[in-house]
Amino acid sequence: IPHFAAPPRVSPSSHRGGRKAELLEAAELLPLAGALAVAAPLLLLAGERRAAEGPLPPTVLYQAGTTAEGAELMAALTASTFPAAWREAVAALDGRATRAAAEGSGSLQGRIAAVQALEGQRHALADLLAVAVERQLSEAQLSLLPSAASIAPAAGLPPDACSLVRVSQRFPGQSARQVRAFVGESAPSNEPSVNGRFDRLQAARLYQGCIQFGYFIAQVFLGQAHLDGEARLSGAEASALKAGIERSTKQPKTEAAWAAASRRAGAFFALPREGGEGSEGGFGYESLREFTVGVQVVAPAQQSEFFNSPSEGEAGGEGGGSRGQGAEAGAGAAAVDGGVAPLPSAEFVRFNAAGLQALLAEGCLFGWMLWQAEAEAMAVLAAAPDDGSASARTAEGSSLLLTPPAAP
Repeated sequence: IPHFAAPPRVSPSSHRGGRKAELLEAAELLPLAGALAVAAPLLLLAGERRAAEGPLPPTVLYQAGTTAEGAELMAALTASTFPAAWREAVAALDGRATRAAAEGSGSLQGRIAAVQALEGQRHALADLLAVAVERQLSEAQLSLLPSAASIAPAAGLPPDACSLVRVSQRFPGQSARQVRAFVGESAPSNEPSVNGRFDRLQAARLYQGCIQFGYFIAQVFLGQAHLDGEARLSGAEASALKAGIERSTKQPKTEAAWAAASRRAGAFFALPREGGEGSEGGFGYESLREFTVGVQVVAPAQQSEFFNSPSEGEAGGEGGGSRGQGAEAGAGAAAVDGGVAPLPSAEFVRFNAAGLQALLAEGCLFGWMLWQAEAEAMAVLAAAPDDGSASARTAEGSSLLLTPPAAP
């Protein structure tokens, strides 16, 4: 399980709030076996090998606002009325979830319909979280890269891309240093002429890991905003704070936030949906329940150690691979007919170093902003009126929309 920092140390009996950074051990980034491979030596530009590589995969553009609620807000993304309209939309989802739970308390058919309706409201909440991130980016005069084609060799970054420099400016104090160190560990170069490639699934898991890192940083630096310099924590409060920070190294608080993150990572790299091509089924991309952080560079000669050899047309004479998925498959695969299960096949996506660094920085900022959107949604839902129906709330009394993420 990836951990971004040393476990926080909190003394419940004696700790005073003080600086937020003092509550934790300084976040010591741990270099972990990673999700991508940069081909070495440097690869040729994509245009020079296009004929040998065959046709490029279709471009898939990521977009928020895929539900009716999200689309309506995306149309008013820059309007001054957006914040109030967004909160009203979140509160309305809670009302629909409450009604669905009440209507499903009778027959089996009613319960099935209620479950389906509640799933639709959770889907909409995930979309609203993504739209809220888009709003924050718009206010910062930044935008998300639209697809993997944006980081391909010879592709230039748009002027409003989330470069590492611009992203660092959105993080306060020590958190900016942590983001620069985290991104620099995986993508130290921002030279557009430096090219490489990585496996599509592993690339998406790396991006997902960057989102989770940004979420973790937000939990550390924003999740303690209510503490002042003289605050004294009880044992229960300190334990809850510590547990929240430790959880944020692995997953968000809610399934809706995880879905918003996985949809961004999965759509950007055009991962197949579990329900089939074009399917809207599934809350997010289940293959991204697990994520990776860090990079392992693999030379072309080592590719066969981690992946099945691609076809000549796919490989194009260039190498690349990763210790992440390949090593995991080789070490943990079950025996098949007395042997070891075959290595996974790779579907390579090419990138340039400047695009890769910007993408990873963007992921960190997405996670930072997603934490804020989720916190705002939780506050709106906590303030929503409770009709007293046991079926309208979880056992903890929170909205039915705020289920925690499923286990990987």
